[in-house]
Amino acid sequence: MQKPNLSNTELAKYRNDKELVELTSLQIKKDFALFGLTINYSEGIDYSWKEVFDELEVQIRRLLEVNSVKILSLLYQIDIPESKIYEQAEKQKERPLSDVVSEMIMERELKKVLTRLYFKNLNK
Repeated sequence: MQKPNLSNTELAKYRNDKELVELTSLQIKKDFALFGLTINYSEGIDYSWKEVFDELEVQIRRLLEVNSVKILSLLYQIDIPESKIYEQAEKQKERPLSDVVSEMIMERELKKVLTRLYFKNLNK
């Protein structure tokens, strides 16, 4: 595997890779579990980017409504600075904050997955 280009524009091509989306969803579950949060994907989920996004967005919306401290800690763990959230929310005013945050989480987790796969294959 060649070193992945992790720019946001290049990430779009990885969104159609079912295996990468599934690995991304598992990484999201793992990071949420560190904070006692559970992400439950629907049974029979196809692991399309949109399906995982939709499931995640519901959880993020709920967290934004009831526990902003926990979500900020979660985002710190995932490595998404609060300043980036405000920046993206300002750029995408027409979208709900839960959409913006969910998208940022998925992109960051996908970057983690791609980086991990790159270094795993590098050692083979």
